Amino acid sequence: MNFRAAFMALVLGATLSVVHMPVPVAAQSEALNRIKERAELLRQYREMLASEDPNIVDATFEEAIKSKDATIRKMALEVALGSQNKRLQTKGVRYLLMNKTLILTPITPDNPDKAQEAAYNLHKGWAMKVKYDASSDTFEGGGGTGTLVQGGFNLVYRLRFSQTGNCEMQVRVASPILLTGSVTCALHEYDWEDFGTKKTTIPVKIELG
Repeated sequence: MNFRAAFMALVLGATLSVVHMPVPVAAQSEALNRIKERAELLRQYREMLASEDPNIVDATFEEAIKSKDATIRKMALEVALGSQNKRLQTKGVRYLLMNKTLILTPITPDNPDKAQEAAYNLHKGWAMKVKYDASSDTFEGGGGTGTLVQGGFNLVYRLRFSQTGNCEMQVRVASPILLTGSVTCALHEYDWEDFGTKKTTIPVKIELG
């Protein structure tokens, strides 16, 4: 074996020995301890969010939702939206309105009429970013004014291109990842069509990714 071959064999052997070097027991133990500590922290947050004391629930949610840890923030929001506690659930909705752009997805009813088709097309792909007033639990968004209600929100607004017609959206929490509701619109003199004064309603949903 020449010098170059011997040198390469030595380097390869050293590399393989490093790759296969077992993780020290102390390092493994530290990792397990960190996992246990983190799991215990999340468990404690969940336990306090389920407390019967509203003060503990409020304080826990406010602390968790301000955390620099994205996992803790996401957990707190999911627990809030999935809670049977309407007070906590409403806090989750408030956080969504203050911090998220909500993408509205209209749903076409079976055998829709012309007015429902028009309402569907007007709301398709509608992104709603709101300006929230925490002092009054009201917000501006989508060209209208909204109000936070128990477990959801209502929004009254004017459709674009509609001369006189207004719409009202009512949305409530359906699950930790879904808001559902309806939009009711009066399409007076919308565009070139004449829908009369009859109001039309279509179902809508907001999926939380």
